[in-house]
Amino acid sequence: MDFSINLVRGLVDVLQRLGVAPDFYFKQAGFDSLRLENPAGRVCESEYDRLQQVALNLSNTPSLGIEMAKHSPQGTFGVLAYLVLNCSTWREAIRMTSRFYRLVCDYEAPVLEIGETHSRLIYSFSKSNLEINRLRSEFGLTRLALIAKAFQSNDDHDLSIGFCHVRPRYMEKYSEWLPCNIEFNQDVYFLKFSNSLLDKKQPFADPEVATILKEQAESMLSSLQGYSGRLGESVKALIRQKYIGRKPDLESVASYFHLSGRSLRRKLQEEGTTFGALADEVMSAVAQQALKDPELCIKEVAYRMGFSEPSSFHRAFKRWTGTTPQEWRRDHQAGATPEARVETKTAGLEKA
Repeated sequence: MDFSINLVRGLVDVLQRLGVAPDFYFKQAGFDSLRLENPAGRVCESEYDRLQQVALNLSNTPSLGIEMAKHSPQGTFGVLAYLVLNCSTWREAIRMTSRFYRLVCDYEAPVLEIGETHSRLIYSFSKSNLEINRLRSEFGLTRLALIAKAFQSNDDHDLSIGFCHVRPRYMEKYSEWLPCNIEFNQDVYFLKFSNSLLDKKQPFADPEVATILKEQAESMLSSLQGYSGRLGESVKALIRQKYIGRKPDLESVASYFHLSGRSLRRKLQEEGTTFGALADEVMSAVAQQALKDPELCIKEVAYRMGFSEPSSFHRAFKRWTGTTPQEWRRDHQAGATPEARVETKTAGLEKA
């Protein structure tokens, strides 16, 4: 079970509105804020539980779920949020939510139940303790209700929400942010509405934008669904992005994938590779790309790669490729400047 890093960003935005500093929050939650830099990042269930529990404690706001639903930016739900708002009907919006819900979290999407006069959107979520369950239900259902209201326009489609928990002390927040009927102590969490809402045209929908967003969502979903089978590729991408200029280490890389170093090593072995081999592959490719630049001398390439001495880079590069940096440049850089050719020849004599 995992969740999009965008949900964490949205939570941080709301906490700032409530006076909680991000740095302090991340420290209390034991969370590396650098992980927010990866737009495709995910957090595991235990991490998400802790992030939300610490947020509840620090904000001292029992109605945090409603605050999140009202004030989280659209980007909290990634491309899916913009796609839904450009769907032509509420029925289509529900269908797109079901199709791409995995982009938001690895859990069952809301399920549509159509009755004779009314329909219900059954909402499920990953269960934790009572506080977090209430937060998640309020966050999800309030957000769904606000989206449904956008499709509802000024017409009355008999909107109501059902919660499994008891009536809370902060009932005024419900009245303030939820312009619909509210029921507690229900068997399931749901959003209920008149069937007439399903096919009501959304006046602000843009079909061309929706098509573009759907293509983007399909691409993202394809990448996400193939993620577990391409861990090695993901590791290489992370090393290329984060670790050029400093030596990548197993434990810090593993933490980005919510794994221990031992687990990452085992999973890579199952794919027929090792962490060291992947790191060498990336470092070799980056070094070769740098050597193609005739304006960079070998020493500068070595320093950019994180080597304190050119001799260390020379040994590593020969281990990666079977040849020296000077020999590789001579063989692959036909357009090298005269200065680079002199450097290659001189360095070769020095190594002889």
